[in-house]
Amino acid sequence: MGKFNPKRLEDILAESGMLSSLTLQELLIEQKKTGQSLRELVLSGKLITEEKLLELLEEKLSIPYVDLFDLQIDQAVATSISPDFVRRNLLFPIEKQEDKLVVATADPTNIIALEDISMAYQRKVELVLATESAILHALNHYRGLQDEKINTENAPADESSNFNSGFLREEESSYHFQSSVEEAPIVKMVNNIIERAVAEKASDIHIEPMEEGLLIRIRVDGNLKKTGSLPLESRSHVISRLKIMAGMDIAEKRLPQDGQFKQTVNGVNINMRASTLPTMHGEKVVLRLLEKERIVLPLESIGFSSKNYQIYKSLLVHSSGVILLTGPTGCGKTTTLYSSLNHIHQLASNIVTVEDPVEYWLEGINQVQVNTQAGLTFAVCLRAILRQDPDVIMVGEMRDRETAEMGTRAAMTGHKVFSTLHTNNAPQAVIRLLEMGVPDFVVAPSLAGVVSQRLVRNICDYCRKEHKPSDRENYFFETAEITPPSRLYIGKGCKRCNAGYKGRTAIHEILPFTPNMRNLISEEVSAERLWEEAKNLGVKTLFADGLLRAAEGITTVEEVVRVAMSEMMEV
Repeated sequence: MGKFNPKRLEDILAESGMLSSLTLQELLIEQKKTGQSLRELVLSGKLITEEKLLELLEEKLSIPYVDLFDLQIDQAVATSISPDFVRRNLLFPIEKQEDKLVVATADPTNIIALEDISMAYQRKVELVLATESAILHALNHYRGLQDEKINTENAPADESSNFNSGFLREEESSYHFQSSVEEAPIVKMVNNIIERAVAEKASDIHIEPMEEGLLIRIRVDGNLKKTGSLPLESRSHVISRLKIMAGMDIAEKRLPQDGQFKQTVNGVNINMRASTLPTMHGEKVVLRLLEKERIVLPLESIGFSSKNYQIYKSLLVHSSGVILLTGPTGCGKTTTLYSSLNHIHQLASNIVTVEDPVEYWLEGINQVQVNTQAGLTFAVCLRAILRQDPDVIMVGEMRDRETAEMGTRAAMTGHKVFSTLHTNNAPQAVIRLLEMGVPDFVVAPSLAGVVSQRLVRNICDYCRKEHKPSDRENYFFETAEITPPSRLYIGKGCKRCNAGYKGRTAIHEILPFTPNMRNLISEEVSAERLWEEAKNLGVKTLFADGLLRAAEGITTVEEVVRVAMSEMMEV
C-alpha cells in the first residue's frame, strides 16, 4: 500500500493565501451542508480556476502534472477500473508496474480513494496531476475502445470492418454524455470528437474528407491542430450523424447546408453551429462551439486596456449613436457585442437584435434570426424593429447600403445602434459606409464610435521567461512611438500550452467621434486624415495597443506583429 501525504486541501488553500479565511470558513460550512467536496465548491464558485488549483497542488505536494490527451496509456489497466469509481473520485490508472501503479488524479487530497485504489491493485500508488476533463475523456476513450473491441469481436466480419478505427471513442449518450454501453460506435465516435474539443477549449471542429478517410482538426487559441483521423469506411456515417444532430437533410450532398444543435458535455452547456461544404472527396463539416461563459463575458474581461475601457464605457453611456465593431471573422466581435448588450441590459427597457445567425440566446433580449429564403433580410427586420419602440438595436452586420443607411438613420432618431463591419482598422469603417452609398450627412452625425479588434495569444503562465528586448523588437516599439521596455517575456513551451501560448486576449483601437471628426467626414476626407485627427485625441493603433500588452508581459512582440502589423502599415 502506498503512503500518501495527509495534507488537506483546506490547509493548502489557507497557506497559499488564495482565499481569505472568511471565504474558506464559509466554504467549509457549505461543505457540511451539501456534502460536496471542498474542491467542487471552490471550482463551481469560480473562486479559483482548475489550472491555478492544479498549479498550487503541484507546488505544495510536489506531484507532477501530465497532459493525458498526449499520453500513451496502458489500455489493460485503463479498462480494469470501475467507471463509477473514476467519475466519483477523479482517479484514473495509467500504468501498472510490478511494484507500483501510476494514477492520474485531479484531487490528490482524497486520501480515502487513494488508499482504496492502492489496496485494490495491491501496489503502492505514484500520483500525477491531470485536469478533470482530461481524466473523464481518458475514461470515455479507453472504455469506448473496450466496448468497441467487444462489438467487433461479436459482429460479423463484413460489419465490424466498417467501424475499425483507431480514433477516440465515447461511451456516453449523444446529447448528455451519460453512461450507455448500447450506443452505436459511430455515435461514440462523434461524441468523443466533440468532448475532446470542449475539453481543450476549442472554438471550432473541422471534420475534413480526404482520399483515405477523415481528418479531424480543432482550433485552439486561433490555431488549427490535428487531433486524429478516421478510416474511409466511417466517413459517410460520421457526416450523416452530424447532419442528423444539426437538423440537416442527410440526402442533400451537393449543396452547402447550415444547422445547429445543443449539447451538454461534462456539465457544460454548448451551442453548436454546423455547416457543410461539398468538396472533391465528400462533405466537409465545421462545428462552431459556442459556450455562454466564453461568449458573454463581463465587460472588464474583454481585454480592454484601462484607457480603452474608459473610452468604450463612455460610448455606451450615449443614449443614441452607432457603435461599430470592425475586424475579420473570428476576432471576437460577437463576444464584445453580446457583452456590451449584457452590460447595458439593466439600463435599457427594450433591446432588439437581428442576427445571421443568432450565436447565443440572451435572456431578456429580443433576438431575431435572419431568414433570407423567406424574405426576412436585415433590412426587412430592421424596418420592423423600428416600429417596435426599441431603445437599443443590434444589427449583426451592415452588409448592404439599405441596412447601413437604415441603421445610421435609426441612430439619428434617438436609438443606440450596435453593428459590425469587415474592415482592417477603425477609420476605414467610415470610408466603407461612404463607399456603400450612405450619405456623409447621415454618417457624420450618427456615428458615436468605431472599435477595431483583434485577438492575440497570451504567454503561458507556466513556462514564461524574461528576456532582454532584441534590436528588432526595439525597432517595432520605436516605429509605434513607444519607449522600448527594459525587459519582455516569452513562453518556452510546456505540456500545459501550445508552443508557449495559452488563451487569448483582445487588443483594440477605439475611434470616438468628436465635432472635428464629424466635420472631416462631411468633407469626404481620407482614412489617413481621420487618423491624424485621432492621434490628436491620443488614440492608439491596434499595433501600438498590442505592443503595450507585450510590454506588460501579456503577449509577445512576435504575436502582435503576426496579428496587427498589416493594419499598422495601412494607417
